[in-house]
Amino acid sequence: MKRLSRNEHNIMDVLWRTPGLTRAEITSAAKQMGTQTWSDRSCQEMLCRLAEKGLIKPVGTKTTNRKMARRWVPTVPKDEYYADMLAVEMTADERARLIHRLELLADAAEVMKP
Repeated sequence: MKRLSRNEHNIMDVLWRTPGLTRAEITSAAKQMGTQTWSDRSCQEMLCRLAEKGLIKPVGTKTTNRKMARRWVPTVPKDEYYADMLAVEMTADERARLIHRLELLADAAEVMKP
């Protein structure tokens, strides 16, 4: 799995929350989330890099003000991306401790259910 820059991660976060957005919609959503730090041109370059990395793909177009814009969707679910990153970044012992911690959190969430 390829590492993401901070801005690429912010774009992926927007697309994981709302797939099928155009570049302008991604920028607008990131602005609302307070994570937009790029220009329109930089966003387009990052979308191309994310597509080259196999993390997003275009799924059609949207016409706005007589202009056609590609719509983007993630090709990898968020949980799968993070699991793959953890597999690369963590030792076997670290992964085992993390899995144990996640199981404790899941058990605590079960107890908290009404």
